Amino acid sequence: MRTSVITAHPRHTRFNPGGRGVLLGAYMYGGANPFGFTAMTPAEQVASAVEFSAVIDPQYKSQFEKGVAVVRHSVPFTLGCAAEWTEAGAAQHSRNLCLIDGRIALAGENASQLAW
Repeated sequence: MRTSVITAHPRHTRFNPGGRGVLLGAYMYGGANPFGFTAMTPAEQVASAVEFSAVIDPQYKSQFEKGVAVVRHSVPFTLGCAAEWTEAGAAQHSRNLCLIDGRIALAGENASQLAW
């Protein structure tokens, strides 16, 4: 089974020169069989992502320290992971969505006016 759709390398040297970084090892969406992947235990998901990523990044295994797996559709307060805006809805609401409200600030592709 194909286990990873996206492997993302951070620009860790920008904020932590010479230090450790956090790497997104698997981000499932679309036709990549996310339910098959998330049916695995968290340890199996991490191991699978490490194996997959090592194919394109040979030093991945030797530099890997620990991993975390989160199954988004199992998080009860998520209620979904994406937004689809009409042009009219985006024009009307996206600016307010991106305003900071006290201690609450939304970020990510669904709150971005530019997206990824």
